Amino acid sequence: MNFRAIRLNTAIIDFEPETSGSLGAPSYFLQTHYYNVAWVGDDSGANIDRLFLGFQLDKLPDNLTRVVSSRLKWPVSMIIGDPLSKFGPLLLEPVDVGDVIELSFSGPNPSTVADYHAVALAPAVVVSLSDKPLRGDFDVTTWTTQDWGNRNLRNKRTQYRLRFETPNNGDPVKDQIYSDSYDNPILATLWVTYEYP
Repeated sequence: MNFRAIRLNTAIIDFEPETSGSLGAPSYFLQTHYYNVAWVGDDSGANIDRLFLGFQLDKLPDNLTRVVSSRLKWPVSMIIGDPLSKFGPLLLEPVDVGDVIELSFSGPNPSTVADYHAVALAPAVVVSLSDKPLRGDFDVTTWTTQDWGNRNLRNKRTQYRLRFETPNNGDPVKDQIYSDSYDNPILATLWVTYEYP
């Protein structure tokens, strides 16, 4: 009788700056990929901001046999204003923005606009607000597994977007779920537990 040992390991993957951060419309202004602050909500002006969180899966071995679990962890510094009442449910969805969210300076860059409006790869899930204050910890096992299966097409990347279901920017008050590098030096991490021979 032959036995084959299956081993487990967990890779902790830091966010990828080039495919992460806040992006707001209708300005689509994006000056840098450097993480200082990031948020989802509005900016007290005309923009409705979505938060993108991208990860490279290079830490995972090519011979892994199964992704056991994948958790997206996004520590939140604070909630500013009242976005959860004003904007409806907070949604998380998988997207594909490629190798970089293009910078956009003088007028909207068409590539940046396309990234903001990227079609979700699966139906969005409502972020649970049972834990207060909100500490982002989301099960993305199915989505990470699919992206790993398509790793040659996705260039070993998995990417996610947080947005509010019904953003309404009718008042000049800032309403955001907000992170900054002082409280959270790493914007987000992906914890992937996998089996390998």
